[in-house]
Amino acid sequence: MSDAYSSNRSISSPNWLHRTQLEKLLHREVVDVLACQNGLVALDLGSGEGQYKPWFTSRNARYLGADIDPEGGCDVLCVGEALPFKDNSIDVVFSAQVLEHVSSPERVLTEVERALTPGGTAILSTHGTFPYHPTPEDHWRWTQTGLRTILNNAGFKSVELHPVGGTFSTLALLNGWYMSLLIEKVLRRLGPVGWALRPLRKLLSATVNLIGLGMDRMFRSFSDIER
Repeated sequence: MSDAYSSNRSISSPNWLHRTQLEKLLHREVVDVLACQNGLVALDLGSGEGQYKPWFTSRNARYLGADIDPEGGCDVLCVGEALPFKDNSIDVVFSAQVLEHVSSPERVLTEVERALTPGGTAILSTHGTFPYHPTPEDHWRWTQTGLRTILNNAGFKSVELHPVGGTFSTLALLNGWYMSLLIEKVLRRLGPVGWALRPLRKLLSATVNLIGLGMDRMFRSFSDIER
């Protein structure tokens, strides 16, 4: 259940803009939840190599990483559709960019809701818009209303949705992603000359990211003025 989305933090990566905004939001949510009580049991569903583990252990939470891939060193080997935990046994379920990869998101969410303690919290993120990226599979995209519907159907009574980025960030992601793929193919055909030109591809991706970030901020500023 680990996701290649989290593999690159460089500004020259096409997903840098969305990743940085997403991680800022997720980190804030984790800090807010764990500030309420020490010793909470936190499950990282789709933990991969445990890149988010310090967020929890540094705040005295008992961290459990769960994944389908044993190579990442997870604590629990399982699928999201059948969590090996008792009812009402997990205080916090955290899952970043995993839900779109599972075959049955409704079943996963039902299992998460079952495992949560009364008053427990699920911090989940997934895609509304993102290029196809099978790791190992890629099945789903949601609108906010669609995501709220499957959460409610799984038994979640209180749901808060927070979009990450805006229109221009999304356009930067899509344009940067596919431009990067196209340029890479061209550079490979150029042989040694292409290798020499690879820094230009990174510069282009970084420029697209910065333009998307600037346009989103400008658009929000104009919206605030109009209100």
